[in-house]
Amino acid sequence: MVKGKWILAAILLAGGAWRAGCQTTVGGSQVNLGGLAADRPVNCAAGQIWLASDTGVLSYCAASGSPGTWRTLTTGGGSGATGLCNVALSATPVFDATSCGVFTLTLGATTVTSSTLVNADAGQALTFIISQDATGGRTFIWPTNVAHVCAVSSSPGVSTIVSAIYDGTSANAIDCTTTDTATLIAGPTRIAPAAPSSGLSCWFDALVGGGGALKCKDTSGNVRAAVLTASSATAQQYVTYINADGVPQTAVVTDQVLSLSDVATNNASTTKHGFLPKLPGDNSKCLLGDGTFGACGSGSSGGSGSGSGFTMSGAGVYSPFQGMTSVPPYGSGDYFQSTGSNGSMECYQWTAPFGIKLGDLFTVTGGGGTASDVFALAVYQDSGSNAVSSKVSGSDVVIVGNTAVQYSEVPWGSTHPTLAAGVYWMCSSNSNSGAMWRVEPTWGSGYAGAIPGHLTSPRRVKCSNSVTYSGPSTTLPSSCGTATAVMSNSNPPYIVIAQ
Repeated sequence: MVKGKWILAAILLAGGAWRAGCQTTVGGSQVNLGGLAADRPVNCAAGQIWLASDTGVLSYCAASGSPGTWRTLTTGGGSGATGLCNVALSATPVFDATSCGVFTLTLGATTVTSSTLVNADAGQALTFIISQDATGGRTFIWPTNVAHVCAVSSSPGVSTIVSAIYDGTSANAIDCTTTDTATLIAGPTRIAPAAPSSGLSCWFDALVGGGGALKCKDTSGNVRAAVLTASSATAQQYVTYINADGVPQTAVVTDQVLSLSDVATNNASTTKHGFLPKLPGDNSKCLLGDGTFGACGSGSSGGSGSGSGFTMSGAGVYSPFQGMTSVPPYGSGDYFQSTGSNGSMECYQWTAPFGIKLGDLFTVTGGGGTASDVFALAVYQDSGSNAVSSKVSGSDVVIVGNTAVQYSEVPWGSTHPTLAAGVYWMCSSNSNSGAMWRVEPTWGSGYAGAIPGHLTSPRRVKCSNSVTYSGPSTTLPSSCGTATAVMSNSNPPYIVIAQ
């Protein structure tokens, strides 16, 4: 005959209700009566009880066979415990669902590397309250059998509260919130849902490479994403489109992407740079200085009297003076009547209406000189205040000999210098003041068509420095010495400029 004893265990549950259980012992040996909650055996037999000495929760084995099923005595008599347990912080905290259904854990200096949920019953409601300490920024690793949870807030003193239902395998989160400011929305990332039958479905979308984006889908399947912001703009960039993850895509602004219209808002003006005005489609019109198109040579500014602008020949060649074709006249009145002779140098002012290239100098000698006579010319910059400045590099040209009427053509400068539009001076000197020189346009050496350039009433000066003649090697000085004004010539000499 087996001698036995009955042992009665009782506990006062939350709400003031008592629950009790009794357990037999065999031979005075107590069988599975109680201990720590984590030490409760996995298997049980009908009639066995377990009193958790650390949590005070009383469990009983509700089914026969091996293993049986543990159930926890509660005031409501439902499935699983519902009490509150304060879980001690450790590197591997354990959430024991036989003890309670609500768990609190305050994170701190000890880093949580893993956590475990044990002894949960199918259908049991669980709540996890994970709090940061005053320092904040503590990490937490959820149990592997707690699914669809949100990340724990890292803000100091803030609690993250997750509600879940255990399905027999996993505790699936059904709600996630924090004790942070009420307007904060937080939650786990997930894949895109199907289009809703009405309204919107919004979710935190998991992005490739990490991170997430808030997206919403309408009943037609259209997705709207929150736009990724930037702290500053990138110069000369514009947004081409926003991709499906809300990230703006940019490109450099180029002329290919400009779409212009018939609006004059950004045209150039006298106060700012801008676009060229719309072309009139009339070859007889020129762009004037006030930003309008008008008859070429009839500009209302930049000259004196009517017609002080440029004129253009039928061949499309411009001339910068009134009533004269692109080829200057020549004849008895075109003498190069310069006082710059016998070692002196004289200069007269002229203007290039636009960028030009110096062609060949074509002269008609009038005789009366000797075979060794030297006629030298060069182009000089204007100082900006109607004075002769430095000589243009490579612009020296020299002709030797003047004993009979003859035509002479020589290159203007060694490399046909190119001059920008602007004011210049042509300086000359000849070794025999009795010789006669005419200067006319060029038609040879491939420089077809000539364009003379000068001012209507050119200034003429005589330089104080002298010229040393050395035959065909003669060059004029690099600058003009003290200049003295000389009488203006009503029919000044012309230089030849081409192409």
